[in-house]
Amino acid sequence: MTYQIAILRHAYIPDLQGDETPRIYSDNQDNPIEYEAFDEAKSVIAEWDEEVYILSHNESGRPTYLVVKAVDGDYIHGGRNSDASNYDWSASDCSRNDGDACGECNDCNRLMINQDCQYLLDNAVYRS
Repeated sequence: MTYQIAILRHAYIPDLQGDETPRIYSDNQDNPIEYEAFDEAKSVIAEWDEEVYILSHNESGRPTYLVVKAVDGDYIHGGRNSDASNYDWSASDCSRNDGDACGECNDCNRLMINQDCQYLLDNAVYRS
């Protein structure tokens, strides 16, 4: 089994820039970095947690780092298999379509970010 590291940033609300969009730690070509051993991924996070962290604009604190199975990381990194129907739109408060999700407005983006973060948190093998 291989593992990946998910990075969950924390932003002040409203997060109109999508700063809280979960990211999978990737190389310069946007390919997720995979670790053969859980302890290897965990030690990378431990190194990051020891470093001084400088907040970015609109960032409210140090990110949460998660170790996830590669299959779960790939699912989120690939946009839920590039299929928006993999989101639960029943909770949408879309301001564009009278509550029916458009999938493009700030309300819909917030719903997708929240569900992606929750998916990773629910499936995390380790959380810093």
